[in-house]
Amino acid sequence: MSAEKAPQAKDEKDKKAQASDSLKDLFGNAEEEANPLANLINSLPEVTAEELMEDLNEIKGIIKEWQQK
Repeated sequence: MSAEKAPQAKDEKDKKAQASDSLKDLFGNAEEEANPLANLINSLPEVTAEELMEDLNEIKGIIKEWQQK
């Protein structure tokens, strides 16, 4: 009986150690990695909310004209 318990205890310790290492790796690498969208965000043009609203109103006007045809 004791011979069967010893391998199980060792396996459980190994599993816990692997899980602990996985968590350390998960959170340890988070600071080293850059946001993959950072370059995209930085390349976006500076646009004001007013400009966006003007464009939206223009698009709405085009849609209304198209629906009347």
